[in-house]
Amino acid sequence: IAGSGPTDRDGNQLLMTNNSLKLVGAGLAAKGVAVLRYDKRGVGESAPAGRKEDDLRFENLVDDAVAWVEHLRRDKRFSAVGIIGHSEGSLIGILAVNQANADALVSISGMGRNFSDLLREQLTKNLAQRPDLRKRSLQILDELVAGRAKGKKFIGCHSLEELVRAVKPPRKIMIMIKAGAAVDDQIEQLIPLLSPGDVIIDGGNEHYTNTERRTKYVE
Repeated sequence: IAGSGPTDRDGNQLLMTNNSLKLVGAGLAAKGVAVLRYDKRGVGESAPAGRKEDDLRFENLVDDAVAWVEHLRRDKRFSAVGIIGHSEGSLIGILAVNQANADALVSISGMGRNFSDLLREQLTKNLAQRPDLRKRSLQILDELVAGRAKGKKFIGCHSLEELVRAVKPPRKIMIMIKAGAAVDDQIEQLIPLLSPGDVIIDGGNEHYTNTERRTKYVE
């Protein structure tokens, strides 16, 4: 799943060509892994499916990802279906993985911190010269965290116990915190609350050797 902006299935935009997603797909294909890449709504071959920007919602992009996973699920050639998302595509993948019951998720340059904290920091910095917009933007963020997400696919939890109870087993719990000792501490707190078959996903920017060590530990 491509990142933010008018990014196509290859990872390119009009004024930026890097073929990053195309190279990832080719590398996986060389290892015998089938890959499906798609243009986002309004981009490339998906241009006819685009909407006016005012009508486009982030949920539409998540729904598209879910639809593709479900489509591949029905194809008997594939024994499992995973999601790889880059940047904004990582967030889309995080939201889609449980809805579509995907088998795996790979987050490339995804969020490594609480999303609301990250937004608050960026809004404060980027709107420093527009205090009126900064104030209103932060107010909207506070409203969202406090309850504007009610009725949508968000559940606010105030403890790990509450989080685990809110997720149907087998659970997929994603940790999005700073790499290092904090991840080990979080895993230690989660282990007593989880059951066999549950999965812990470290979505931070961690070195792969630590991920391998933790995998062996929890197994």
